[in-house]
Amino acid sequence: MEEKHSVWNALAKVRNRRGTTGDRKRNMKSSSNRSASARSTLAQSVGIGGGGGAGMGSTPPATFDSYAASRFDFGSQAKMESFVSTRTDNSLVRSVLRDRNGAVLGQDTIVKADRYEREASTQFGNAIFLAGAARFRQVDGSLPLFATAQPTVMGARTIVKFVSAVAGKCETSDPVQSVIWINVREEPHVFIEDTPYVLREVRRPFQNIDAYKGQSPRRLEAMESRLCADIVKEAETRDGLFLLHDELSDRLLVPSWTCLREVKPPRDVYESLSTDSVRIVYARIPMSSS
Repeated sequence: MEEKHSVWNALAKVRNRRGTTGDRKRNMKSSSNRSASARSTLAQSVGIGGGGGAGMGSTPPATFDSYAASRFDFGSQAKMESFVSTRTDNSLVRSVLRDRNGAVLGQDTIVKADRYEREASTQFGNAIFLAGAARFRQVDGSLPLFATAQPTVMGARTIVKFVSAVAGKCETSDPVQSVIWINVREEPHVFIEDTPYVLREVRRPFQNIDAYKGQSPRRLEAMESRLCADIVKEAETRDGLFLLHDELSDRLLVPSWTCLREVKPPRDVYESLSTDSVRIVYARIPMSSS
């Protein structure tokens, strides 16, 4: 009896399938038209469709910069930077930047990722590749003197371990007991989790803020501590969320939200790298890039 019911159920499914096949075929064309219309509307809304531009059916540009250069005549680097900083903007981001009123984190300022992965270390013949420490190199092969671009916290920790190991193996050197870390940055920057971030103006996100030139080390460190406090205070108003900006590729800036757990000034980060065997001596000596 159960087998008979199974056969009847199978036949019923076949009849239903045959009855709906024609309807399905008739609907496919209209559905395809609706999809094409939706794609066209989406392309126009983000500015990549129609008018001989890079439409949905054409080969997409290799990078955002190549696409932007083909679609817009910036005329100058300043116009390009303004375009990038506002292109990825939205009403929520604009309102957050407009409402910022901290002692250091003021109106229309952003906290931008301060990383240099895109810069090739191979331009230095004495480059040493360490994770999280771009452009790390030994300045003079005969001396335990090293330099690096802005590292992550992990990168700084790796540098200390590496420098201690290299210097400790020199025949004329005693075991390393301390590492002197000299920070020559002339602008306030902080570490959020493992990543370094720097303060920038939203309209000039790739340039140093001129107002910080010539500041004393003590003044800069006070500003960094205040910046940490401003970041924490703003995050508390949004249940722990804080708006950052990240540079995904050269001149491509995007807003990025994070759940804030830890923010520290550089001195706290570098001095925390001290161990029982190696002590970190931190010094701030601001130097202008120009």
